[in-house]
Amino acid sequence: MQPRAVVFSALITAFLIVGSVLPAQSQPRAQASSAARVAITAADAERMASGTYRLTWSQTSTETAVSIYVSGRPDAAPAQMHRLATDVRATRYEATVPDSIARPYFVIQPDREGAGRRTATRVLPLEGGRNFRDLGGYAAAEGQRVKWGTVYRSGVLSNLTDADYDYLEHLGIKVVCDFRSSDERVSETTNWRGASTPKIISWGYTNESGDDLKTLFSGDLTAEKMHGVMIEMYTRIAYQHADKYATMFRHVAEGKTPLLFHCSAGKDRAGTGTALLLSALGVDRETIVQDYALSDDVVDYEAEYSDAFENPQEEGGIVAKLARLSPEVRAPLFESDPAYIQSMFATLEEEHGSVAGFIKEVMGVRPETLAQMRARLLE
Repeated sequence: MQPRAVVFSALITAFLIVGSVLPAQSQPRAQASSAARVAITAADAERMASGTYRLTWSQTSTETAVSIYVSGRPDAAPAQMHRLATDVRATRYEATVPDSIARPYFVIQPDREGAGRRTATRVLPLEGGRNFRDLGGYAAAEGQRVKWGTVYRSGVLSNLTDADYDYLEHLGIKVVCDFRSSDERVSETTNWRGASTPKIISWGYTNESGDDLKTLFSGDLTAEKMHGVMIEMYTRIAYQHADKYATMFRHVAEGKTPLLFHCSAGKDRAGTGTALLLSALGVDRETIVQDYALSDDVVDYEAEYSDAFENPQEEGGIVAKLARLSPEVRAPLFESDPAYIQSMFATLEEEHGSVAGFIKEVMGVRPETLAQMRARLLE
């Protein structure tokens, strides 16, 4: 579906502005010595074109075999899950999941006493989704990890198919925080379908960054100038949408999860919200930046909006002007350059001493709310 000119203009201006550690399976101490304790230190799941899942992991000792479990519940213990395999002595496994499980969560558990790891696919396999991702599995504060299947980030939802909504029904999403402007929501309406409809929260506002692009177009626009504008705009996104991020934090703290938050592209407003949320949970900066940059691997935005560039509906509008630019000049607008999100972090730390300072002083999030949020999202 080709977006209307108003939403694309809003989108352009908006651009400017895996696994958790599980307890060791209980066994008598006499059966395992300290030398036999094995930990799964990393795990990843990738959905293949054939419909199978490729699991890869690393472990502290390759001499110990592992068992592999699967469930449609992100919090299921191995004893409650379907066992796919035992005595696996490689660090790679091709898993076929029962048809009854729409979104699988895997546990890789050492056969001897040791720490297992839960994992799932990061990107959800939606036909009409844009950058729809699970934020679970990241290492957080005090040796904990972000729970899978609890918080999701995404771009626009208006292109989701009936099959996508059938898939999402299994996730049990309770709240959707729509960070888009009023014009964006009118032009690309979310028409949630399914047996259960989540609470959808939105805000009435207009984008504030149109003047930045107008200034750019008044002169010779280069990729370097576009990149500079993106850097500058990322110093303001957190402030412009602080109220929205605070509302999202509060709903998480109140246990209204699973929760989904999204914007249009799923990389700028949603990316900033993700960076703030993961920071509040104690996820390290390098991991947060990697998650932000992942959008470049998930979505080809130049291809995503090729139809709009070929047929701009508003002569003289931002879309028409962007269409006259080369892909090289447009590229910084569509990228998730780590420098963008790092400029946001640098601004918050300069102005408030830390990201935590911004969350407290500008977002107004109280310490007890943060504690509740961590209790809900970490394991």
